[in-house]
Amino acid sequence: MMANHGVLVVGKTVPQAFERLYFLERAAQAQVLALSTRRPLQLIPEPVIKKTVAQFGAGGTVGGRDRVDLHFDAYDETRARSRRFGLRELKPAHPPSRGGPGARRAQPHRFFGGGGAVHQLRGSRRFAHGGALGAGRSALELHADGHAVLRFFWTYTLSQIPVGWLAERYGAHRILAAGLTLWASATILVGFAHTFASLLVLRLLLGVGESAGFPCAAKILAAIVPAKGLGTANGIVALGYLTGPVVGTIVGGLLMAHFGWRAAFWVFGALSLLWLWPWFGVAGGVRAAVHASADDSPTLWMILKQPSLWGTALGLFSTNYTFYFMLNWLPSYLQTERGFSLIAMSQLATLAFAVNAVSAFAAGWAIDRFLARGGSANVGYKSVMAVAHVGSVACMLAMAVGSPKLALASVFIYQALCGASSPGVYAMCQILAGPRASGRWVGIQNSLGNLPGIVAPWLTGYIIQTTGHFTNAFVVAAAVSMLGLIGWIWMVPKLAQLEWKPRAEPSAAGVSA
Repeated sequence: MMANHGVLVVGKTVPQAFERLYFLERAAQAQVLALSTRRPLQLIPEPVIKKTVAQFGAGGTVGGRDRVDLHFDAYDETRARSRRFGLRELKPAHPPSRGGPGARRAQPHRFFGGGGAVHQLRGSRRFAHGGALGAGRSALELHADGHAVLRFFWTYTLSQIPVGWLAERYGAHRILAAGLTLWASATILVGFAHTFASLLVLRLLLGVGESAGFPCAAKILAAIVPAKGLGTANGIVALGYLTGPVVGTIVGGLLMAHFGWRAAFWVFGALSLLWLWPWFGVAGGVRAAVHASADDSPTLWMILKQPSLWGTALGLFSTNYTFYFMLNWLPSYLQTERGFSLIAMSQLATLAFAVNAVSAFAAGWAIDRFLARGGSANVGYKSVMAVAHVGSVACMLAMAVGSPKLALASVFIYQALCGASSPGVYAMCQILAGPRASGRWVGIQNSLGNLPGIVAPWLTGYIIQTTGHFTNAFVVAAAVSMLGLIGWIWMVPKLAQLEWKPRAEPSAAGVSA
């Protein structure tokens, strides 16, 4: 060890020095991970240590070749394979400054039937992006990727409001198709990116393209689905965008392992474009309903002065804070705070997102069944929201200070509660705004409600960096979750369609019979 100058490893041959350095680094990683749990360590018995040292020191041959040489050859093959598939071709336009770790990527979203599929493709593409940049991190610093992701969220968030207006002005079916074309094309082009500047531009375009999803889907569902069917319809949409992370993790990982990270972008981008073919087949029926719902639409000021708009925006802000917090930091929490291995963490995180998706569909279906039996939408949706937010507070606190078993159970309970609230997030808006204003309403709501995509990863990273653990981060998430009760329950007085006053008609004076 050479203090602040790293380590010096000596061996009779280069492969031998490499092997010693490799296992020294692995041992250091295991030690840091074990100490980061802040729990009593279980030391390996002395006889086991001595036997392992004897076996390791004895070396060995495989097929007549020394094990050390085989290990070094395998490393060379991995590097050559990475170059063949472009894993280290991303280079920043200028050498990045040495900074803290960048914000992680975040979250998934998209429509009923066809919309559920497009949301799933979107979520899958996001997770493919996350894994791909992890593979190329030796050339493109993670903090540079963090800047690209943050800029994605700025364009995604700010574009929601104009997209909502465009959906109601030119037809949600057209704007949804245009947005998908833009983000699918940008996804494919990411697979050809070689500089940080080009990656940044494409991430900005992805944000603009993906912003079309929720305002357009809300407008279409409000126009073609009766109020008593909105729970199931939005549950199917939620099932699509919540299974996106699961599909992206599994399929994207396989694509990157066998064909390189660029292939993952090409495949997901191409699959997204294929969605346009069936969409154009059903767009005709959607077109008539959307145009009919655009007649006598309320003004922007009439929408903005509704207290319920700000209530749903606050509710979504609260919901999304815990969602983005868990989406970005759950893997790190399971590894560093709870001591799970990388493989166990991946399995648990994937299963947790699957629970979220199934819960979303089940809750939407259950709410519609409640309404079909004469139940009130006000009681049905608000009850689910109240249980979800109170339960989320309890889960956050249990993950912060509970036992390992309680914390792990809370991860899955939270995912079930988060999924159960997903249909109501947009069904409540569609009921309130009706088909005449759902696009702009959801555009405004989503613009404010997705700010946690920028705030939550950064604030959580700051808390963990300053305190050294996740406890306070979970406490903050619990406090923000409480705001959802104010937004969904108190600021939305009654869940029923608002009476938009028709615009004044021109005076008919002087017109003869």
